[in-house]
Amino acid sequence: MPERFDQRPLATHGLFDYHVHPNFSIDAHGTVDEYCERALRRGLSGLCFTSHFDSNPDSDGRANRMKVDGEILPATVSNMRPYVEAVLAGREAYAARGLQVLLGVEFGWYPGCEPVAERLLNTYEFDYVLCGIHELENICLCSGHRISRCYSRYDSIEFVRQYFHEARAAAMSGLFHALAHIPYYLRYAPGFYGEDMLNHHIPHIDLLLEACLRTDTELEINTSGIRHGRGYYYPIESIINAARTTGVTVGRLGSDAHEPDHLALDFDNAVRFLKPVPPVALS
Repeated sequence: MPERFDQRPLATHGLFDYHVHPNFSIDAHGTVDEYCERALRRGLSGLCFTSHFDSNPDSDGRANRMKVDGEILPATVSNMRPYVEAVLAGREAYAARGLQVLLGVEFGWYPGCEPVAERLLNTYEFDYVLCGIHELENICLCSGHRISRCYSRYDSIEFVRQYFHEARAAAMSGLFHALAHIPYYLRYAPGFYGEDMLNHHIPHIDLLLEACLRTDTELEINTSGIRHGRGYYYPIESIINAARTTGVTVGRLGSDAHEPDHLALDFDNAVRFLKPVPPVALS
């Protein structure tokens, strides 16, 4: 696998990468061991694996799938067991080498998903649970193959309104430690709508942050916008500042790595946004 990103040891010590997709995610590459070895090379203190769990039965395409030993399977609670076992084996194997390995998941939100989320979280003892808003009305908003099908149904104002409606519902559920990559539509929406969308969140952000504060739901700082060519993180700086002013915790970095080369992407720059937060405790 070619090394396309900076692989030098981080200048900042003690960092964790809280958003990492191993090859159980349908769109990811790299085993648990490969990520752990790369984490040691980069000088991370720990990493949290957060394999996708997108289980909407009405989802368009193959979003509601996962990989197990290279085989594509439905994303079900029982099919997550090999992933959980692989991460726990990695935790044991790398503890002696000074790397803390956390078991997490990125749950894909859809209306009515709460019983499935509760069943998943009651079955496995996850250390950290992210929630991603990956689709609107059953069509993925973050897949290059489905941009037109998803975005063409709305004008930009309505699209953003719908996105934040779902994000607020996810926060209000109280099921998740953090919302992932808010607002993730910034990956593709500016290219589709052909306009500056960096301020479209303003009418909606206060209600979202109020929901996060009420349920103690954090926002992550997701650095994948750098490899997407956007030049900013998710959330953008104005949302980070608004969250902090409101009292919402924004204190954990996630690269959203989908291959080992992505690990800890731009973390030495992103640390300027960090405020001290307690480490995630092992379950």
